[in-house]
Amino acid sequence: MGLDIEMKVSGTVDRNNIQSIRQSQRINGASQRGSIAIPQTVRGALGEVKPAPRPVQPPPPHTVHNSQYQQTQQHYQQAPQPRAPQPPVQPAQPPKKPAPPLPAGGQELRRGQKIPLSANGQPLRRLRIGLRWKVRDPRCELDASSFLLGQNNLVPSDAWFVFYGQDTSPDRSIHYRGYEGGDGSDIDIDLSMIDQQIQRITIAVTIYEAVAQRLDFSMVDSVKAVLIDASRNAAIASLDLTDCSAGVTALVVGEIYRHNGEWKFNSVGSGMSRDLADFCKVYGVEID
Repeated sequence: MGLDIEMKVSGTVDRNNIQSIRQSQRINGASQRGSIAIPQTVRGALGEVKPAPRPVQPPPPHTVHNSQYQQTQQHYQQAPQPRAPQPPVQPAQPPKKPAPPLPAGGQELRRGQKIPLSANGQPLRRLRIGLRWKVRDPRCELDASSFLLGQNNLVPSDAWFVFYGQDTSPDRSIHYRGYEGGDGSDIDIDLSMIDQQIQRITIAVTIYEAVAQRLDFSMVDSVKAVLIDASRNAAIASLDLTDCSAGVTALVVGEIYRHNGEWKFNSVGSGMSRDLADFCKVYGVEID
């Protein structure tokens, strides 16, 4: 309840009287905020009377520090963690296409046997030699190649050595075809386009890095050559070269050679114990 104070003030304000009034209010339990009505005359003398500001309570010790620590911990827990680098996804590789099957039939040749390259009594123009093999040791990578030789049984230049890295002869009479499966090669020959300086063509099969990896044809299950009339896709003759001895790293399949104005085939079927560089030197090809 409020306490109404009437004071007659003349001249100066007796500050001691005001202090005693405030003290008596606190003693009598009547101290309520805004409950004391001070006469205008007293207000004029004292000026605007403002309630005392509420004391600011300091925060409990370590409260702010602990709150900031918790917020920091929560931030790092919620922040996305960097992911470890992932290897790039490799697209699935399609299966390697094997060499197509060769036509059956024709004459079975023996080693050293010679035949004319003709069909139905007519000289062949387009010949294909199909070479197929099966390896026992997967380290054996077989390659076919052709050496176009002059009168001296040497190539006129390295350009006349036809293989997977140089698949066409300078006169465009011979073209090499390999297959993704690594189980064979085809050599297409247009006999009518062979340069006149070429007298002999040697067909060979070698093992890649045979000497360095200690590989030889005893690790190969089978090697077969088929002579095909390309205009009819018909087999003329075939040669089985499976029984190769250990130590053979280069195999001469056969030779196409001129004889009295006609082309003939000699089924050689013999091997050499040489690496590719030394084997090529026999025919005058230099490999770095």
